[in-house]
Amino acid sequence: MNAIQDTEFSRGWTELGKKLLSSKYEFPRAILVVSAHWVTEGTYITSANPIKTIHDFGGFPQELFDVQYPAPGSPEIADQVIEKVSFTPIKADFDWGMDHGTWSILKWIFPDANIPVLQISIDGTKPFLWHYEMGQHLSKFRKDNILLIGSGNLVHNLGLLNWKNWDEQLDWAVESNQTFKTLIHERDFRKMASAHNISPAAKLAINSAEHYVPALYSMGFGHEEKHLEFFHDKVQSSISMLSFQLGE
Repeated sequence: MNAIQDTEFSRGWTELGKKLLSSKYEFPRAILVVSAHWVTEGTYITSANPIKTIHDFGGFPQELFDVQYPAPGSPEIADQVIEKVSFTPIKADFDWGMDHGTWSILKWIFPDANIPVLQISIDGTKPFLWHYEMGQHLSKFRKDNILLIGSGNLVHNLGLLNWKNWDEQLDWAVESNQTFKTLIHERDFRKMASAHNISPAAKLAINSAEHYVPALYSMGFGHEEKHLEFFHDKVQSSISMLSFQLGE
């Protein structure tokens, strides 16, 4: 519902967009997104243009289904990623589009929808460290002024969510959120890739692994960057909204 409501998170994404589009930054040539909601066997990249808006959920108000994010795709950049990333075979996909892990935040960050968007799938057969290393291999595209967004939740356990009180502070969720934040701050990215073994709390936090993995791509993509900034540092029941920016 953050996609259509005025919340502290939608306002935060709006402010992030204003900053990224300020004169301090170059206008992004394209945006690569790794979303928790596209898990595959093997790695795929969206290669269609335009790239369609997918409403991959049910039981929500019609207003949410009416949202469209008419950003272009970029078959040319998709081909470059396929050609230049030798770490793993990447296949072109013409059926997927932008799922809600992508458009629900991009509509606030870049509301004009005028930057090409490409999604890269999560290979569900690979271990956590592999995804961090994949992010490192993708980082070669930083010099081409391409932005990568990892969209998920570091703490994500819907089975333990208090649906009646989202503001409940669950001890294990707060502990895990702080653990992950500390590891990111210390740039211990490889330990982050085995964080589910740190404690019982961390195992509860990464109950839904695909929500954790996008952060590993972001860490790999920005592993050489000195600038680190946290925002949205808030736990809502069994979900953490902690977000971070690596690089300027």
